[in-house]
Amino acid sequence: MLRLIAKILLKITGWTVVPGFPGVDRSVVVAAPHTSAVDAFYCKLAFLIWDVPHVFLIKKDQFRFPKYILMRILHAIPVGVEGQNVIHETVGILNSNPRMHIIICPEGTRQANARWNPGFYMIAKRAGVPITSFKIDYINKRMSMTGILPDDSIRNCLRAIAETHVDAHPRHSSQFIPPEY
Repeated sequence: MLRLIAKILLKITGWTVVPGFPGVDRSVVVAAPHTSAVDAFYCKLAFLIWDVPHVFLIKKDQFRFPKYILMRILHAIPVGVEGQNVIHETVGILNSNPRMHIIICPEGTRQANARWNPGFYMIAKRAGVPITSFKIDYINKRMSMTGILPDDSIRNCLRAIAETHVDAHPRHSSQFIPPEY
């Protein structure tokens, strides 16, 4: 039912979800660019179309009423701003589910920020899952997965994100800077 609603909403809004979710049961998904609160809505629709189990990690301060209702609809998990507990808890979520994708916006803000939080990388390494990448393009109204990212080093992973997101068009272009590596 939710998948049908997602298809209808995407058709009405003119968005396309590129077929082809990577063939993995679990992953940490790097979602970028993240320059608007609306990004999570479109990302949610794409994941419903791909029909893969997922949750979003979102800052705790977004879970106040009335936003709390929306966060629950998104299947969002509130997380602290920093610390090892977030990594430990997220690894626990991944390890307790045979099929689960954790969606993270490592920019950590909707403002321009080239210093992305490496927590996504630490979570993936500790959970032993691949890192995948989601890209949203507001000019072409397209969402896609860019594949499985290299996990041999954080630098190579960030380089791959920068390379695969070079043609991404965020909602607010002045607020997106590809990651430094």
